This record gives sequence, structure tokens and C-alpha cells, in this order.
Amino acid sequence: MGKEFFALKSIWSQRSSRDFDEHFRTQFPRLVYELRYIVGVDSLARDIAQEAFIRQYVAWARVSHYDKPGAWVRRVAFRLAFNARRQQSRETPLDNADTAQAPSVDVEKVLDVRAAIAKLPDAQRAAVVLHYYRDYRVAEVARILGCRESTAKAHLFKARTRLAELLVAYS
Repeated sequence: MGKEFFALKSIWSQRSSRDFDEHFRTQFPRLVYELRYIVGVDSLARDIAQEAFIRQYVAWARVSHYDKPGAWVRRVAFRLAFNARRQQSRETPLDNADTAQAPSVDVEKVLDVRAAIAKLPDAQRAAVVLHYYRDYRVAEVARILGCRESTAKAHLFKARTRLAELLVAYS
């Protein structure tokens, strides 16, 4: 893929390339931050973000004209992240779940919101990250997730309910 990618880059105009470079510089760190909450592993978050930006770069002639090209790359990245999580869950044997020891409870409890968010289903986790961590409006969350606004609201409602259950021990 490397040769085609660089050959394609040489064909594009300097202006288009500068536009993408600026877009990449501003969006990449944000996307990696969001993906950390989705996949839970920093290195995997970076790999997924890089793959999403490669795909966006290939489609940049079309995507650069969108109102929010950042939403396009997020949608691609979140789909890649969901697929990666599904792959991880298939590779993790469930037989060891019964033999795992429960962690001992310390006197001092540490509120781990990230761990609680990681326990949410994919769509709910993505909605929470976009809405509460990135301050996207519900309509924008729906657009990025590729669902209706009412569905995005339902994801947020269910996520808040589940997070309240998970974090009740810390109140």
C-alpha cells in the first residue's frame, strides 16, 4: 500500500495537501484520545486513528468539501474500533472468567470512570465520548455514529443509567 499512497500524494496539488496536513495535525490527537476510551489500549487507538486518516487521505479530494471532514474520519475510526473490539472479544476465551479472582476492596476507593465507560456497549461508549468528552451536540453524535438523533439520545440515556449502576459504589 505504501507505493500507491505516496504516488497518490504526489499527484495532488500542494494546496490540497496543506489542507489535509492541517486537518491531520488538529484532528489526529483528538481522535486518538477518543479512541482510547473505545478500545482501551493506547497503541491500538493510534493504529486505528492512523488507518482512518489513511482512508481519509485517499478520499480527500471528495471529503475535503464536506462541512465537517472530522466527522467523516471519526465515523470510519469508530467503525474500525468496534471491529477491533469484536475481534478482541472473539480471541479472549470466556472459560477463564470463572477462575479469575475478584479484586480485593481497599479502604480508599478510586473512581475509575474510564474503566466504567469501557464496560459500556460500543455505541453507548462512542456516544458518551463524543457528547461528554468532546462536547458534540446530540445531532452531531447521531451523524458520526450513522444513526437517528433519537437513537443517539437512547444510547446516551442507557449509558448514563449503566454508568450510574457501575459507579454507585463510589457515592
